[in-house]
Amino acid sequence: MPINIGRGEAQQIPVRSLLTTAEGNLWAGTDAGLTLIPKAALDHFDPALVTIYHVGVGKSDQILCLHLTRAGTLWVGTSGGLYRFDRGKFVSIIPDDMISRIEESSDGHLLIITGRGFVDWDGARIVPHPEIARRLGVATNGIFHVYEDRTGATWFCTSKGVARSIGGHITWLE
Repeated sequence: MPINIGRGEAQQIPVRSLLTTAEGNLWAGTDAGLTLIPKAALDHFDPALVTIYHVGVGKSDQILCLHLTRAGTLWVGTSGGLYRFDRGKFVSIIPDDMISRIEESSDGHLLIITGRGFVDWDGARIVPHPEIARRLGVATNGIFHVYEDRTGATWFCTSKGVARSIGGHITWLE
């Protein structure tokens, strides 16, 4: 989607993530911020209805991933941090770190992949998990995605393959 950068010309800006809301709105994470396209503008595109948010400056404005929690909170992972959309503005939760994945566990924690490894957000603080990388036998930055399925099993995509944890017991898919 061409995005007008304010100098009269439209430029193609890479879009790295998409998210739809229950209302049918579309969020697009780009290398130059976050674009909200309301449902009304999707069928008959009207640029006047589009809102562009700048999450931060520099790397903090390059959106890598988006997550909408079951409670309706929008989380944004950037090349320069993790942000929560709160009352129309973005609040920094993890500054100065690349955020490449965000998932939600059954207890409402966020499972987050950072440039420094796997962490979770328990609603009040960030909890690092270097012991998981050790148990998996990978470097702290060797975990690429953590996902909890509907049965409660936690899945890990790693530099060594895919592993699953059930009740703390880890098995590898072969």
